[in-house]
Amino acid sequence: MIKINEKTDCCGCTACANSCPVQCIEIQQDEEGFLYPNVNEIKCINCGTCENVCPVKKDTPSGDIIDAYVVQDIRKNIRESSSSGGGFTAIAEFIISNNGTVYGAAFDENYSVHHVGVRTFEELSRFRGSKYVQSTMDSVYLQIQNKLSIGEWVLFSGTPCQVSGLKSYLKKEWDKLITVDIACHGVPSPKLWEKYKEWWRKYKKCNFIKVEFRSKKYGYSGSTMRLMFENGSEYSREPLLQFYKNTMFAGLSMRPSCHKCHFKSKKRVSDFTIFDCWDVNEFCPEMDDDRGTTALIIQSEKGKRLISIISKNWKMKSVNPEKLICNDGDMITTSASANPLRNQFFVDLDAMTIPELNKKYFPLTIKKKLTQIFKPLFYRMGILKKIKRIAK
Repeated sequence: MIKINEKTDCCGCTACANSCPVQCIEIQQDEEGFLYPNVNEIKCINCGTCENVCPVKKDTPSGDIIDAYVVQDIRKNIRESSSSGGGFTAIAEFIISNNGTVYGAAFDENYSVHHVGVRTFEELSRFRGSKYVQSTMDSVYLQIQNKLSIGEWVLFSGTPCQVSGLKSYLKKEWDKLITVDIACHGVPSPKLWEKYKEWWRKYKKCNFIKVEFRSKKYGYSGSTMRLMFENGSEYSREPLLQFYKNTMFAGLSMRPSCHKCHFKSKKRVSDFTIFDCWDVNEFCPEMDDDRGTTALIIQSEKGKRLISIISKNWKMKSVNPEKLICNDGDMITTSASANPLRNQFFVDLDAMTIPELNKKYFPLTIKKKLTQIFKPLFYRMGILKKIKRIAK
C-alpha cells in the first residue's frame, strides 16, 4: 500500500486513489490545506496498484522536444482573456469540433478550483486565465478513460504532475488523447486561498463576480491580480490584493513537493508544454505588443500533426527550443526554492488575519507604495513595459 513518509514525495495527483480496485484510499487535507492519500488498512487487499500507478515512484515514458514556437491567437478577445497568448484555445477548439471533451482547471461558483470537462466552445472560457491554486481532480481520470474507451477525443491540460498522474492511471497511450502541461512554478495552499477569499468577502460584504490572478489591465508585462465584486467595486492595485500571489512567489505557501519537483525536465510526458514568452521581442519583435505571447513546445508526432491543422488560428514563429527554455522556461527544469520562513508562515496562517500576515511577511515600503501609485500612469504613458525590462 502507498504510504507518504515524506510529503515531498506526493504531488497530490490522486492517481493512487482513483486506481484502487477496492476504493480504500481516501484523499484528506493536511494541516497546511494540501491533499494526501490515506489508506484504510482494513479494506486494503495489498494489491500494490496504488504504488505502481504513482507517477513519483515510477518512470513514465517521455518524449524529446520536436519543435518550439512563439504563438498568439489572432482573435483579440481570446488573447485578451488568456494569461499569455491564447495558444491553448485553438488546441481545445479542435477537440470540441470533433465532438470531444476538454478537461482543465476551472473555478466553481465559490471560486474554488476543480478539474472539469466541457464540450462546447462557449465553455472554454472557463479555462482561460491562470488559476494559482491546486485543483481537485475528483473523478476526472475515470471520466477520461471512459470517453477514450468509446473512441472519443479528449484534451487534458494541467500541471506536469497531473498529466503524469493521468498517463500513469491510463497505463497505455491513446491515439485520441491530447495532453498539455503548463510549465509550473508550484501550487499554493487551497487553505490559504479559502482564507484569502473569505477575508475579502467579509471586508466588501459581498461576493466576487470575477477573479483574475493575472489581469492585463496594465498590459501583459504589468499583469496584476484583480478582484471584481457584486457591488460594482474593483481592486487591482492595492498591496494587500497582491498578498496571495506574493506568498507563492516568495516560496511561503506552496506544496512541499513543488520545492523538490520530480517532473522538472526537458523530457515531458505531454504532447505540448506551454508557458509565458516574456521575451518575445528577442524572438519576433513584431509580435511584441504587450498583450501576451504563448511559448509552445511540441514533444510528440501527434502534437506536431495537430499543429499543422490548427495553426491557421495563430500568428506564430518557429524558434530555437533551447533558447526559449533558457529565456523564459526556467520552470521547466528548476524547482522553486522554499522560503526559510515557510513552516512559520503556516503556523501564522492559523493565528493571524490576512492583513496581519501581509504586514509581517510583506511590509509596505516606499518603493512598493510608489510602484502601485505610478503603475497606471506609466502604463498610459507606454513606458511600463520598458521599466519592467530594465528592472529585470
